[in-house]
Parts: sequence; structure tokens; C-alpha cells
Amino acid sequence: MVHFKDPRVALGKLAARLHNMRTMQGHPSSAKQKQVANEALTGSVPMANMPQRIGMAQELEKLILEVLGK
Repeated sequence: MVHFKDPRVALGKLAARLHNMRTMQGHPSSAKQKQVANEALTGSVPMANMPQRIGMAQELEKLILEVLGK
């Protein structure tokens, strides 16, 4: 897991990944969707699983699993 000196940077990265996952269905390549979802699952979800970001982590994980379940 990547550690950031400023927690706002981590929050910004998580917000960007969450936005990417929310808009994923617009991407034409199912393989690319799954690649991005796998990257988010291994990188972003662990970073989001902190008490103050649990809602973000749950939504991110739900969106990832929807893509991977295709």
C-alpha cells in the first residue's frame, strides 16, 4: 500500500478512482474495465478501508465487483 505524507492526496486519489469506477460502463473494452477494476481492488480498496472512508471503500468495492462479475 502506498503511504502519502498528506492525507488529502490519498483522499483525492480515492475520489478519482471512485469516479472512474462510477463511469466505467462507458468504456467500450470489457477487458480494460476488468484490468482497471483489478488494479482498484488491489490498490485503492485497502487504502480506503479506514474508518473515516468506509463509505467510499464500500461503494468502490461494490462497483469493482460489478465490473469483475461481467
